[in-house]
Amino acid sequence: MMMAERRVVMSLLWRKGVRGTSRFSENLSQFLGCQVILDRLVHISASPSKEQGKCRDGHLIEPPVAVSRPFRRTKHGRTWYDPYHWMRVCKDEAVGYLQLENAYADKCMADSLNLQRKLQKEMAGRLKQEVSSPPERIGPWLYYTRIPKGQDYPVYCRIRHSVRISTTQSKLKKVAASVLGWDYQDEEEVLLDQNALVEEFGYVQLGTCRLSKDHNVMAYTLDTSGREVFSLFVKDLRTGRIMKEEQKAGVVSVEWAGDGRTLYYTEVDELLRPWRVYRRSLGSEAEDILVFEEKDASSFLDVSRTKDWTFITVNVNSKTSSEVYLIDADNPEADLQLVEERRGGIQYFVEHHQGFLYILTNRRMDGGNTRTAVGDYRLVRCSLGNPGSKYWQEIASLERGAFIEDMEIFEKHLVLYQRRGGLPRIQVLDLPSSGFESRRTLSLPQEVCTVTPGANEDFNSSVFRLTVSSPNLPETVLEYHLETGKPKVLQQEEVQGVQLPVKKRKGTRRLSDEGHTNVSELDSQAQVDRKPKVVSGKADSEATDDFHLCLLSQYECQRHEVITADGVAVPLTVVCGSGVRQDGQNPALLIGYGAYGKTLEVEWCSEHLSLLDRGWVIAFSHVRGGGELGRSWYEAGILLKKKNSFHDFIASAKYLIENKYAHRSKLGALGLSAGGLLVASAVNLQPGLFRAVILQVPFLDINNTLLDTDLPLSVHEYDEWGDPDDPEHFTNIGSYSPYDNVQEGKAYPAMLVKTGLLDSRVGYWEAAKYVARVRNLAEQDPAKLILLKTSMDSGHVSDCGRFSHLKETAYDYAFLIKMIGR
Repeated sequence: MMMAERRVVMSLLWRKGVRGTSRFSENLSQFLGCQVILDRLVHISASPSKEQGKCRDGHLIEPPVAVSRPFRRTKHGRTWYDPYHWMRVCKDEAVGYLQLENAYADKCMADSLNLQRKLQKEMAGRLKQEVSSPPERIGPWLYYTRIPKGQDYPVYCRIRHSVRISTTQSKLKKVAASVLGWDYQDEEEVLLDQNALVEEFGYVQLGTCRLSKDHNVMAYTLDTSGREVFSLFVKDLRTGRIMKEEQKAGVVSVEWAGDGRTLYYTEVDELLRPWRVYRRSLGSEAEDILVFEEKDASSFLDVSRTKDWTFITVNVNSKTSSEVYLIDADNPEADLQLVEERRGGIQYFVEHHQGFLYILTNRRMDGGNTRTAVGDYRLVRCSLGNPGSKYWQEIASLERGAFIEDMEIFEKHLVLYQRRGGLPRIQVLDLPSSGFESRRTLSLPQEVCTVTPGANEDFNSSVFRLTVSSPNLPETVLEYHLETGKPKVLQQEEVQGVQLPVKKRKGTRRLSDEGHTNVSELDSQAQVDRKPKVVSGKADSEATDDFHLCLLSQYECQRHEVITADGVAVPLTVVCGSGVRQDGQNPALLIGYGAYGKTLEVEWCSEHLSLLDRGWVIAFSHVRGGGELGRSWYEAGILLKKKNSFHDFIASAKYLIENKYAHRSKLGALGLSAGGLLVASAVNLQPGLFRAVILQVPFLDINNTLLDTDLPLSVHEYDEWGDPDDPEHFTNIGSYSPYDNVQEGKAYPAMLVKTGLLDSRVGYWEAAKYVARVRNLAEQDPAKLILLKTSMDSGHVSDCGRFSHLKETAYDYAFLIKMIGR
């Protein structure tokens, strides 16, 4: 995701679901009393079924059996049957089936309730009851987020920067003063309180949030249904009033012009595709003015701005092309200025600095307009008067094996977020300058880690922020001085109840209570076994003197290389306790994604400790189709090459077994959304490889979904998976679609398949149809449960409350432990 898409006020771009209890109760009562329909649609077989669970007293529990109804489809001369198509078109009937599946799953998992409670309690016990982010200055204000004690969701706040420190400061202001050396008034302003929004709406997902240039007005979007249909809200921060006259449904992105009164926004069509940009003047009774309309169904519109507030940008993006228009931010009625006309395969993203456009593009500078002429992103620039690609000049070439992921621009510096050998790297260039080859590489506390840029809204700032973490490095907020590159630890997540190392290392110190979360010193004695083609996750020995932080040395994190059958080296990150032996006896969980060029990040997750502390190994397979190794890595796992992803995942699983990280009958797998397709396809290819798998909101019925152009995103997905109107693509998709390739008579692993009734990205019926087909075709072992669990009040994004989501995680881990052990 580029900076133009990530412009936020602190962490206000928090696209996470927030579920309260009221909507759940409402939906539950709505679905009660449906037994007549249920009995008509679904029956409990009187004879023993292929797959059975056991209740707490040991009696067998028979699963629901979905009715099979003839439905024939034909395409490109091929005919196939979809016996569970009715789940897509008969929602009321499908809901009844889902309810029975939920009841069955709960009965099968009833004997793990104590384990679930124990897991949830220990996960919650690692979290501090009250947390806050380090305040970040944007203009005359300091912005921060906090989660109050006893609440689950963030409160977004600000404090005005003042002349002197009050003698009656709160603890938070003392923290801010200690960290940043600034002064504050005592008055805190609450911009948004997600806890209050949950109380009001029952469900809330915050989409985006934008402050006006004068900091007086805030525009934000909320989804209150769970279907990811967002509405625009505008709040006057001077009075605290929500301007109800400015509310509008079906809005995705918003941005302010420089006058603080003119608002641009994108509106969705009936398939939830942002396709129009409008301009609105606050308080005006005139109709909003249409600025731009995009009719290509494969392209989405986004409206943003350059960081220096010079231009509003209208961005037209498909998965393979880009087109950007500029609007003078101080003259909202000005005409749009095209930067570069879209061309297939070529993408670009624009920033502005002192009369020059700085552009990230995958276009090679030797020209061409096909896929053969594109590669990894590179940094180019051109004068504002000559924006076309023939004037683009590359200004920061990189060595082989390195590529640019993103950029951040400031008044005097430009930051490049890169990867080299699949691992993160950050470099700083001075602006304005002609010597762009001279740049500083910043030190990071670990080689194997995840780097997340901060808000960094202040264009004139001399510092910038990021968050770094890894499976054994709790989330840490760092601030770098742009001139010197020197880092400063502002905050590190405190892990409650975990024994931390206390050995001292020369050049490190304990962080003080005032201004930082109290953590222990880096344990320099932590030994990590270094093997050929293995990158350690220990702290960088040359960089640790720059950081004063805590590394949990009782956990090891290593990057391995797995050689596939076609000779490709696939990165595999392996995490385990430092006392775990490679003796081939360990339970293990393999996680994968591998789509859309998205990197499978290896970041801090305190919940994982509940498995690691029980002797589990957790591994992340960075298969082709992801973005870890650049554009070529991504393109090697899409379209006609999609099966490479599945073979990479299988090779990673076998590597864990062959290298004795995992017992061959104790290996689990987990995939989310497109990662669910990855895992399910791997299972279809080798059903006996895994003991248990978890598929979360999985994309399983890809063949039928891409043929259904009435669904949101179907046409937009063609660039990733293929166009089913193309016979070659159609045949390829059909050859791996998980729902269509369940092997008859083969023993499948235990499965927990989770979906959301309100999911607008991946329909609930995909999971339901897949489970029904696996039960019907595969040979089942009564000890291997096949469970379908549906959230009746959420969509693709489920509950992400800081504590409330732990219940679902505990359920998942209990399933794994029940099926695999420990």
